[in-house]
Amino acid sequence: MNGEINGAMLSFPKFFQISKEQWCRHTGPRRLFTRIFGQLGMNARLRAGKTINAFLNLDLPAQAEVLDAGCGMGCTSFWLAQDLPGHRFSAVDIDLEEISRNQQIARTLKLTNLTFAAQSIIDLHEIDRYDIIFSADVLEHVVDDEKALQLFHQALKREGYLLLHLPKRYEDARRIFPGFDHFDTPDHVRDEYTRDEITRKLNRNGFEIVQFNCGYGFRGELAMELNYLFWPWQPLRLFFGLIFFPLCLWLAYQDVSQKYSDGNSFMITARLKNGSKK
Repeated sequence: MNGEINGAMLSFPKFFQISKEQWCRHTGPRRLFTRIFGQLGMNARLRAGKTINAFLNLDLPAQAEVLDAGCGMGCTSFWLAQDLPGHRFSAVDIDLEEISRNQQIARTLKLTNLTFAAQSIIDLHEIDRYDIIFSADVLEHVVDDEKALQLFHQALKREGYLLLHLPKRYEDARRIFPGFDHFDTPDHVRDEYTRDEITRKLNRNGFEIVQFNCGYGFRGELAMELNYLFWPWQPLRLFFGLIFFPLCLWLAYQDVSQKYSDGNSFMITARLKNGSKK
């Protein structure tokens, strides 16, 4: 790796493939819908698309060792493992049921370059193992996020990359429809992040930022809000989610394809500081 950032970008057909593997976990009409169109929810696609674009822009070794730290449903890892079979992907999450489902999907798809394990990122103890660690919308769920950054630093090789997708601080987020003024995630352990705050935390723990972009600009935010319209009432949310799905998918792709200086999420590419790893 020489530290260059390339100009690769997901095409719409490639973006459309995100989350289609999730059909394996569903039954009935939902199984068919997901196999054809992928997940109905836009949040997973938006953060996966941003993370994949950041990943594709890296100058990688021929056989990179990659960690998905806090994989959830694993949409990003499944896409990358299928599209980049030469790399080796490991994914961890504390949700045992999620990991079990992901392992079954990986077996169904015969993905021999992707493994899942039930593990907290705070229990990560590898040293100099990974070329890339990515973590999407995870640190806001971790009480000691700086400890997590220290462990990422320890686990990365000297020229390794860290990719972080994070939500912008709740109070600073710009919503479109009034009903989303109080849309938040109750299991966040902190009030998300500001640009200055995450920059300081990365610097304190041995990282320097290579690129700092934003997501969930107007089009991405509109895709999310239309997708979750009437979010307190699940039957209405599902009905309108299906109606708006084609528009939301296109808006989400447009958002993922842009680089913003401001938005409701942060997409950060960082590297180890020179001299921070002896």
